[in-house]
Amino acid sequence: MENTWKDNYEYLDFYKERYKFMSSFLNFEKIESIMDLGAGPEFLREFIPVKCKYYPVDYLKKTENTIIRDFNKGEFFEEKVDVIFAGGLLEYIYNLPDFIKKINKYTNCIIATYRFPELYPELNRDILVNHYSQKELFNIFKKAGFKLTLKPIYNKDFTVFIFTKNNCSFVNKKRIFRFNHRNLFSIENKLSNNLKKQKTLTFLGVKITWKV
Repeated sequence: MENTWKDNYEYLDFYKERYKFMSSFLNFEKIESIMDLGAGPEFLREFIPVKCKYYPVDYLKKTENTIIRDFNKGEFFEEKVDVIFAGGLLEYIYNLPDFIKKINKYTNCIIATYRFPELYPELNRDILVNHYSQKELFNIFKKAGFKLTLKPIYNKDFTVFIFTKNNCSFVNKKRIFRFNHRNLFSIENKLSNNLKKQKTLTFLGVKITWKV
């Protein structure tokens, strides 16, 4: 299967901000090792402590440290770590259930993003190879043995979530509490912007219909 993420892709500042946002939900006092899947130019390295062992994994060599693995060929970096990052990656994996099973073997904690079609209908989805609803995606994680630890944080461009197992304590609970009351701010904007464009919308697995 051909990867749709091309070698000439331009990495924007937006991606660095995504890593900064994601890393803010982790308790780095207890984290010793991190695997960054789809690491690109290693933006994440800027936001983690020097003491953390960092493994940047990608199917293209973007830095001298890149560990080359093609996830869509079933390859994976076989190293157990405290936390796995998957920012802006999951939408580009053809066999996502199998990929998450592999993740399960090497960590007790994954923090990831996903752009659900029911929340981000305006995205150009030509290069995305899977289009799971939130309910479908979270069921894949649960079947692999993970438990949802961080309730989804709905950013205007992506959704952040954390799945863990074995009662690991790598999440920043104070940070999670701070954002709980803001979970719906971008959803409300997206819904209001699309009310005049369509008569139905599937939201978190529920089909909503209205008159226009």
